[in-house]
Amino acid sequence: MRRPSIVLALFLLTLCLVHDVSAIRRGMRGKTHVKSRKNADREYRRERAACERGACSGLGEPDHQNCVYKCLSQACYEEVYSADPIEDGEIDTTRSRQFQQCFRTLKRTGAPLHASPSSSEDGEGEGEGEGEGVKS
Repeated sequence: MRRPSIVLALFLLTLCLVHDVSAIRRGMRGKTHVKSRKNADREYRRERAACERGACSGLGEPDHQNCVYKCLSQACYEEVYSADPIEDGEIDTTRSRQFQQCFRTLKRTGAPLHASPSSSEDGEGEGEGEGEGVKS
């Protein structure tokens, strides 16, 4: 009679260990995602600061903000802001988040930050000079 209770206890112990290992793996995957996002955010802030100190340092608002976004990524600027550029005193957190997400996505995928989205999607530039934008 003791045999089935020992087997049952071993089975339950094994089941608990398997559950704990899978929970640890799930937890680590989430932490890895958080770590990579923190790194991407740090890189975004570092590049933004470089644009603010460099190419866009002498400009006033709103030209300064538009310049910084263009400096970071021409492709993301065209996707998010080209139809309606930032105006003097405007704070648009929704579009700012969209821009940051676009920037992180392009960085993660290795896509060029300064190519226009339309030319990277279909491989053709509309109305651009002959021989430009040729992909190898």
